[in-house]
Amino acid sequence: MKRIMATTALAALIFTGCGTGPDNTEAPYNPVDESWKAVENFIFAWNTRDQDLLSETLSDDFEMPLSEEDWADYNGDGIIDKSLPENIYLNVASVIFSSYSHVELLVDYSAGQSNEFTGDWNMKVYNIEGGEQTGWSASGETVIVCAENGSGQWNVISVTEIPAPPEE
Repeated sequence: MKRIMATTALAALIFTGCGTGPDNTEAPYNPVDESWKAVENFIFAWNTRDQDLLSETLSDDFEMPLSEEDWADYNGDGIIDKSLPENIYLNVASVIFSSYSHVELLVDYSAGQSNEFTGDWNMKVYNIEGGEQTGWSASGETVIVCAENGSGQWNVISVTEIPAPPEE
C-alpha cells in the first residue's frame, strides 16, 4: 500500500515543476480549455491537498497503470487489478491528504503531443513533528495523458509512473 501511495503521490509531484502553458502560475485554472491546464490543476491539487479539485481534474474513466509488483486486488472483487481506476486513486489520495500535512510534488514536464506530457517527478509527503520531517519521498518518470471531454473541458485520463530505482 505504501508503494501505491508513493506512486500516486509521485504522479502528483511530477507535474508541479515547470509547465508548458503561458500562465502556469495561476492554477487552478477554470475553464480548463487546454490540456496543459488540466496537468497544472492536477499538480496544484496534489500540492494543496485539494481532493475536490483532484476529483474534478480526473476523467470518469481515469486509470493509473501499475507496475507488476503493485498488482493486487484493490477493490475486493477477487480479481487482481493491473491499474487503479479513478475511485481507488482518489481514495489513496484521500488517505495521503488526511495522513500528511505537507505534499510537495515537483514535475519537470514537456508536451509531446498536444494531449500527452512526459517528464521527471519528485514527491515528498511528510508531517513535521518536533521540528523534524517524518514521511517519505519518491521519484521517477511519468506520462500524463489528457483528453477533451466533449464540452470543451480537458481532464487527465491516465497517469503512468516509472519509479526511479531504489538508492543503494
